[in-house]
Amino acid sequence: MIFTVVACGDSAKNWIPRGTSIGSNDCEKFGKPVDYLIVANSPVRFSKERMEIIKKSKAKFFSHDMKRWRTMFPNGEQLTKITFFNTRILPGYVYTSVTTPIMCVSMAIRMGAKEVVIWGMDMKSHHTYSEGTKKGDHEIMVYKKFFTECKRLGIKIWIGSLGTAFDGFLPVYPANGYAWDL
Repeated sequence: MIFTVVACGDSAKNWIPRGTSIGSNDCEKFGKPVDYLIVANSPVRFSKERMEIIKKSKAKFFSHDMKRWRTMFPNGEQLTKITFFNTRILPGYVYTSVTTPIMCVSMAIRMGAKEVVIWGMDMKSHHTYSEGTKKGDHEIMVYKKFFTECKRLGIKIWIGSLGTAFDGFLPVYPANGYAWDL
């Protein structure tokens, strides 16, 4: 089963839906709806512009902090069994770090994904977690460990396009023009 994860980086501008889609935060700014939306931060952490995009979403909504989102998403679901990723992926858990895409990928795995195509997880121009900064390089290292564990479990992880901190580490989905082994 294939899933598409849509984060908020520039490489998601032309994302291609494949299977079920799970998006993070205001990923629908790129003009395409997602099937599921995961928002990790409380509403006060988003700018007015980003909040408007999130509020317009028709996706099935998940957050680990539903009490703060309940008025906007009365049918939203509380994420359960959330833990920081350490070394192993255990069945039924949603893993977190300090950025949201890892939650989306682990939710896809929890839902049965055997392949995940990730768009917009660039970590090139993030205001806090960019490649080449102490915080960014640490977050990238966590993701690489997570993706290595996915590979050990037989779950294929792809990036949708080049232009990310994971170019050369993760293959680009073959239908998008490139492919190489992890």
